[in-house]
Amino acid sequence: MSFPVCSLLHATKGRPEKAVATMRLWASRATDPSRVEYVIAMERDDYETNDLLEFVLATDEMPWCENTVVGVRGGFGGSAPAWDAAYRVSNGHLLVQVSDDFEPPKDWDTALLNRLPEGWEINPVVLAVGDSHRKDRLLTMLIASRAFCDAEGCFLFKGYKSVWSDGDATYRAYKRGCVIEARDLVFEHKHPFFDKSVPMDATYAAQNEPLRYAEGEKLFTERFPEWRASGIVDWI
Repeated sequence: MSFPVCSLLHATKGRPEKAVATMRLWASRATDPSRVEYVIAMERDDYETNDLLEFVLATDEMPWCENTVVGVRGGFGGSAPAWDAAYRVSNGHLLVQVSDDFEPPKDWDTALLNRLPEGWEINPVVLAVGDSHRKDRLLTMLIASRAFCDAEGCFLFKGYKSVWSDGDATYRAYKRGCVIEARDLVFEHKHPFFDKSVPMDATYAAQNEPLRYAEGEKLFTERFPEWRASGIVDWI
C-alpha cells in the first residue's frame, strides 16, 4: 500500500497549546508514525495557533514533523468546513477525524487497521468506535475510507458550522450500509458535557450556541427529509 496509510484530519481554533499537545499525543501512541500523515486546519486569523505550529514544525522531534504535517489555513468560520478542507488536501487511505478533546488509545493505528475488511482501500467503509460515553449510533469521531468520502463528495458536509455535521456523516454512513461496529475501541472524549473538569472555553461556547443547533437541524432536515421515519437516527 502506498504512503500514507492514515491521514489524521485535525480542525482546531483558539487552543494552540492544546492543539500541539493533541498532535504529540497521537504521535506518541501510534505503532508506526511513518505510515501517518497529519493535516491540521486552522483559521488564518488564529495567529497564536499558526505561530506555535510553525515553531513546533521547525524545532520539534515528533516522528512525523519533518515531512508529514500539512497546515491548512482559511476563513472556515466553523469546524466542519475546516475538517472538510483538511480532507481535500490529504493523501491517506484511511481518514481519521481528530479533535482537541479526543484521546487515542495506545497503538491506535494498528487497532483501526486490524478492524478493516479486505478491500477497504477501494470500498466505502466507516468504522464506528467508542468514546467512553455515548450509547447511541452517533459518530462523534468519523473514521472513514477515502472511498467513502470520495463517493459522498465530502468528509464532513461543510454547510454546517459545527454541531449536526457528525449526525449528517453518521446518517450517510448507516444509510449507505457501510458501517463496521468497533465500539470496543475507545477514543475517550474529554468534553465538558461529560467531564466537568474540562472548562467550557470560548471555542466550545461558539460551537454549541443554540443558533448553531437550530441551523444544523434545519439543514439536516432539508438534506434528509425522511430522517425521522428512517429508523437510523437514535441520538436526538
